[in-house]
Order: sequence, then structure tokens, then C-alpha cells
Amino acid sequence: MSRDYAKKMPHATRRTKQRRQRRWIVLLLSLALLAILSLGFKQCHSRFPLFSAPVPSQAEVNAQFDFYPDGQSAQSKSPPPLVATHPSAAPPPIEKKTAVGRYILQLGTFQSENEASEMRVSLLLAGWDVNVVRGTVAGHVQYHVQQGPYNTLESAKAAQKILESQGLMSVIKE
Repeated sequence: MSRDYAKKMPHATRRTKQRRQRRWIVLLLSLALLAILSLGFKQCHSRFPLFSAPVPSQAEVNAQFDFYPDGQSAQSKSPPPLVATHPSAAPPPIEKKTAVGRYILQLGTFQSENEASEMRVSLLLAGWDVNVVRGTVAGHVQYHVQQGPYNTLESAKAAQKILESQGLMSVIKE
């Protein structure tokens, strides 16, 4: 017997019924899983509240971060003086450093101003008061890293020994 495929079948096939049943089962199982997860999250959230912490008031925040209890502002407060923490890192307490001193310790000579500035910064961080002086030698510009001046040769030699103990070589210049 021939079949007319353009004509709709009056009843559903067994395969179509099974597909509908599977869709409903998957839908019900996913809803059940979603309900279980949401209940579990609520129980977990009640034990470990993530966002239920009370928000502090503005007065509590100000009380916690009040760095100046005497009413002064940050601009009017002067920073404490810097003190060397290690005695060998501090410059020597030698009678020196009047501008008319005769002796200078030269710690380095560079052709690049950047290299001289790098050495100056490292020495400043170590506690030494050094300067970079620009000079011309044989028609070439050089940058000298110098420390001093010292009034006497003995004070310059004492400072030179302290620098040598810290691993820094220097030359005494008049």
C-alpha cells in the first residue's frame, strides 16, 4: 500500500512520545538541581556571610585612620629627622666642610653625566655628602664625583680610610 507523505499522521509515533518524555524529565531534573543548589547556597551563606557585614559609619572610619590626634593636618606636621641606623654607614664626625677647605676626595671620574649622577645617588643613599663637578681635561668634558672639602690633610685621610673600609676607593686632591 502506498503512503501519502504530505498528509499529517493523526496520531504521534512512539519515538515522538519518548522525546517529549525525555524533555520533561531533563527539565524537571534541572529545576530540582537548581533548587538544591540555591538552598545549599542559602545555608552556606547563613554560616559564612559574605556581604552581611555591617558597614561602618563615617565616625568609625575617621577614628580608625586618625593619624593626627591633636587636630593637626598632614601639611602642618613636619617629618622626623633622618638618623643613620648603622654606625659604619654614617659619614665620619670630622672637623671639615667649610667652603674654604683645601683637600677634596675624588671618588670617580666619568665621561657621562648619567654615570656620575648614578654614583652620586648611591653614595647619598649610603650617607655620604658628595657632589658632581664638571671639568675639562685635554679638551674633553669629564664629570668628577667629589666629597669634601676638608681643612687638613689628616681629616681627609681619615675620611679616605672610612671610605676604603666600605669598599670605595678615592684620591685626595688639593
